[in-house]
Amino acid sequence: MIVNRAPRRRLRPIFVGLGIGLGVVGLGLGPAHSSTAAESSGAVVKADTVLSNEYGFGDNVVVRATVEATSLVNGQLSVGSAGGTTSIVRDIQVPGGSTKEFLFVVPVSTFNGLPEMQVQLRHGTDVLADKKVSFTHTADLDVTGLLPRLRSQSAQLPGRVALEPDVRRSIFVEVPAEVMDLGLGALGQLDTIAGTSADLAGLSTTGRAALIGWISAGGRLVLDDDTDLGALPESWRPQPGSYAQAGLGEVALVDGKASAGKWKEILLPSEIDQMDGGFGGGEIFMDPQMSLARRAGVSPPGLSPILIGLSLYVLVVGPVLYLVLRAMRRLTLAWLVIPALAIVTAVGVAIGGGSWRRVGHPVANLTREAYPGGSATSSETLVFSRGGGRTSIALPAGWTAAEPSIFFG
Repeated sequence: MIVNRAPRRRLRPIFVGLGIGLGVVGLGLGPAHSSTAAESSGAVVKADTVLSNEYGFGDNVVVRATVEATSLVNGQLSVGSAGGTTSIVRDIQVPGGSTKEFLFVVPVSTFNGLPEMQVQLRHGTDVLADKKVSFTHTADLDVTGLLPRLRSQSAQLPGRVALEPDVRRSIFVEVPAEVMDLGLGALGQLDTIAGTSADLAGLSTTGRAALIGWISAGGRLVLDDDTDLGALPESWRPQPGSYAQAGLGEVALVDGKASAGKWKEILLPSEIDQMDGGFGGGEIFMDPQMSLARRAGVSPPGLSPILIGLSLYVLVVGPVLYLVLRAMRRLTLAWLVIPALAIVTAVGVAIGGGSWRRVGHPVANLTREAYPGGSATSSETLVFSRGGGRTSIALPAGWTAAEPSIFFG
């Protein structure tokens, strides 16, 4: 379930579903832990990152919440950006004397500065535990994920590697099987994924679909051998020592250089993050939201009525009122008339604004992108909370939330 808190400055209502699996993206430089005993709840709650603390523009993060129960815990886990508008909520039950881990795919509130993810254990309206996990963004840093078989062939994960032509660097993180099984959204923070053909063969159906979707969207897969490429679409299988274009991404065969640690020879720098390269493409961002608003029957008040109303108020309170009261020789009445006019104006604004809040109905834009071996479906949904507060959406299986829109206010 997604819980949307009514924002002070903007409504952020986009939810993106990935039809090939539960989307998630893990971010960061290394595990960051936050834990405190919630003694009164009979549980100890810990929170950390699954992949890394490093994130980029538009990424989701994978947050792991661990609940160690000394007595029965029956409540909700809520995870969302501290200061953001969207939280992911899950009902949980942990028997006493046991420990359970829960993975959450959480959208990052990019425009609130460097984010903290807030993990709360709730029982009704009571917050039993409150943890935070911090994330960071480094402009020239890529993230390379290693699949389990290739990871086992390396004595240890490499440190940071400078990428030719020495304009970016890359860090390395291990990608557990459970992250692959979370779906396409779980991989968006990774710039490169490296593995072996055995890693490909060992993927679950969901994990394989997630990898194929990630490559098609622009990811780069580096394979150490070509023993078994059957998991890839035929047109995506490169010749030994070469690469094949795969949608917006590519698949490269590197003939053992990955297991040998020759990363500078096989890794390529990613494109400049939109967070670092300036913002463009306003039409791409704006059109879907404006289309939703029109279809929902919502349009912001025009500027002309506001200017006309303001001009009339200034005119009446200023010269008109002065001339009338002067003609009546009752200028002191201005102390009563001006507040009365202000009250009448405020009531008119409240009535007009209230009628505007009552219009509109939920609506969605649905798009489906097909590629060899699978497809991804996205739903951009406009929802309403007439009186403020919270609005909840139950996500169907296989869908995840993306960062909400910043263009509604």
